[in-house]
Amino acid sequence: MRRGFTLIELSIVLVIVGLLIGGILVAQSMIITARLQNFIRQTQQFDVAVTNFQTKFASLPGDSIYFGGDGDGFIEDADGVADHFTGEIANFWVHLQQSGFTYQGKNFTATMPGNLFDLNSNTPNSPSLFVDKKTAVAVSHIRTVLVGLDNVTFDKNYFIFTNWNGLNLITGFFGSPGSNGRFVTGANAFAIDSKIDDGLPVSGKVFGYVKSTVTSMSGACATTLDFTSVYVTTFSTPICTMSIEMQSDNK
Repeated sequence: MRRGFTLIELSIVLVIVGLLIGGILVAQSMIITARLQNFIRQTQQFDVAVTNFQTKFASLPGDSIYFGGDGDGFIEDADGVADHFTGEIANFWVHLQQSGFTYQGKNFTATMPGNLFDLNSNTPNSPSLFVDKKTAVAVSHIRTVLVGLDNVTFDKNYFIFTNWNGLNLITGFFGSPGSNGRFVTGANAFAIDSKIDDGLPVSGKVFGYVKSTVTSMSGACATTLDFTSVYVTTFSTPICTMSIEMQSDNK
């Protein structure tokens, strides 16, 4: 005679399955939390390294006249703007390295592999960080930001997290990065922004943005391209890229 499972046995199995699922979800949450904390901590360490450099040389890395920069306080490319990995932008990490800064055993150089102006997370020419997707870290000076139909002048230097071709930040800051620049979900971008700044994608010292104009909620990083924007936290795709103001606490 066959014997089936009793209700008590089934209940025990369901409890065990529930505990396993709960444990997996908790573990995933802990991993994401650790990644976010590491991302913020590393960015802060970059900021400290820049401050130490500035204290020693009275100028910013890349821009330092002691290492070949023009000393005007702006970190720019070879054309005097901020849309390619050349000039002071390319030399930023090199100058930090020459002053004693080290990171992940990388030997930073100012030229791209194959002479391509294409910064990516695998190149040794900049640090790389990981939240939902690996990203490289550049620094450039942003003068004009396109927010909807308005041009807003910030005139500051930013850490740029990107894998895209060029930097393209002068004409349309929120509309410029290519699809490979997207490295973090809207939810995690919101978490980063909230821990560092005000939790809003288009204000303060932390910006979260996506390549194309947002015409629908589907796959978007933020709801709009103006100052009413909020992060879209309902999608699991790493759709956002970010910029964080450098030395914001020192100004």
